[in-house]
Amino acid sequence: MKKLYEIIFKKFAMISILLVLLTDSIFLCYFISSTIRNAQTTLDAAVNYSRNVLERVLDETEQLNTLVQKSSDVQIAIREIPSSKNAIYSQKLEINGYLYTLQENNTVYVEAFYILLDDGRQFKSTNFPLRYGSARDVPEYDMLRSFTTETWLSTYSQSMLANNYREGYVAAIYPLYNVKTGKSSGVIVEEIRTEKIAGELLAACYLEDVDVMLTDKNGEILLSVGESNKNKSWLVKNSMQLENGWTLTFSCEVWNLVGNILLTAIFMGLILSIVIIVFSLMLSRRIASDISEPINRLLYIMECQDPLNVNGKNDLIVQTDIYEVDRLFRKFSQMMDNIKELFTELEKKQQAVRKSEYAALQAQINPHFLYNTLDNITWRIYAGDKQEAIDEVMSLSRFFRISLSRGADMISIKDELEHVQLYLKIQKKRYGRRFDFEIKSFMRSSDMERFFVPKLILQPLAENCIYHGFEKFSEGGKIYVTVDWKENIIFSVIDNGSGIDRDRLMEINNQLEKSEMTEKQDSKKGYGIFNINSRIKNVFDARYGLHLESDILAHYTVAEIILPPTPHEA
Repeated sequence: MKKLYEIIFKKFAMISILLVLLTDSIFLCYFISSTIRNAQTTLDAAVNYSRNVLERVLDETEQLNTLVQKSSDVQIAIREIPSSKNAIYSQKLEINGYLYTLQENNTVYVEAFYILLDDGRQFKSTNFPLRYGSARDVPEYDMLRSFTTETWLSTYSQSMLANNYREGYVAAIYPLYNVKTGKSSGVIVEEIRTEKIAGELLAACYLEDVDVMLTDKNGEILLSVGESNKNKSWLVKNSMQLENGWTLTFSCEVWNLVGNILLTAIFMGLILSIVIIVFSLMLSRRIASDISEPINRLLYIMECQDPLNVNGKNDLIVQTDIYEVDRLFRKFSQMMDNIKELFTELEKKQQAVRKSEYAALQAQINPHFLYNTLDNITWRIYAGDKQEAIDEVMSLSRFFRISLSRGADMISIKDELEHVQLYLKIQKKRYGRRFDFEIKSFMRSSDMERFFVPKLILQPLAENCIYHGFEKFSEGGKIYVTVDWKENIIFSVIDNGSGIDRDRLMEINNQLEKSEMTEKQDSKKGYGIFNINSRIKNVFDARYGLHLESDILAHYTVAEIILPPTPHEA
């Protein structure tokens, strides 16, 4: 047979190592998936923002084209060719000035635009000199004239027309029409710096090593910014198609997002895992020793003194591979008949106490209440109602401070009333006219501070009023909380809600009288009242507890708690 010490040590050590490895794996998977989700969200937002930017660019170029096409000065210039050099020069100054004014008043993205006519004349909105003396000398002119609709040229290195020594452009090309003949007499060229567009596109995304690609409806690349992820496989990407057929794509390689951080995390995780495993082995050895040594000592005493020997009656035989446990059970079987009934009864009581304590702990913090309160505070902050938000945060802080009460099970009557008042105040801010409340004490302030009661006995009752009594109310609910001291301390929580039908009320009061919190009861609505009643009876005795009165027709429900006056010293 194996020694108990060896079995416990090996199994505990194995479980510890497996848990460490499993935790590391879960952490890494979560880290990568979380990073990818965050990156996808960022790219989604970047695409939406960039779409708006590109739509503004398209609107600007279209608006500029419309203004030029409809300009009477431009139309006159198309139809009338000056005969003298002075006239040509005068016309050029006039049209260039007009284009310059359009440039200054109507553009954000277009750096400059030009008019090229078939007769060789050129007009510009920029102060930089033109590269060529005549439009016919422009190498790309025939290509530009071949476009019959709006056409965009993909990225090229230098300005097609201006000698400005700047790099990186895209251009929108529009045929220029003579409105009288309806025929095209030249082209409008609108040049935009790629640097301008790229800056706004990249500003939309804080991720590093992002590739932004803009393609036309034929799949031709108009603009590409950042690192090229074209041949990389593990990508986070998002695409969106614009109304004119363009496609905008943001992409980022996953390894660029998690690479360095992941390596650091793996390295730190490895070191931490080694430390935890070493510590777990040491702890396993200590725990195994702590478990086996007392058993060995107990076994030694039983072998030498043979206590509570009842002549071998009802020997308990257990099949086990553990040497110490096997011998221990053979000796221990002589005492089982004497303690079996007591142990069963004690176990039931302990389970009831543990269940009551656990339910009380659950009642301290309601996740839905906390979430709804924080959500309400958030919306107040968004609405600019900072003072209300601050007041609600202070109320929530004080509410949980009293809930915790430094681990104490008993708190003063004053604190218990303040606790339920804070809860109702917070809920009132959320539900508005759905209910009003009033809290009144018929005791002196000194007595309210002197006498202590089990904590958190009023808040669950107030919660029942709101969620069950006023379930169908949109307004008009009333909650009254009172406390009085005559022979006993009496708390009352009264509401004008829907009430409880007579049969159900009798069933609840019978269960409260029996002080049994069964699994069936625990699963129903209002399990909080059974928990309150059970805690009171456990702390004091069966004379004290909770009782309900209700009438559906009269629309009221009264929850009354009776407690003995208990000074703090008790």
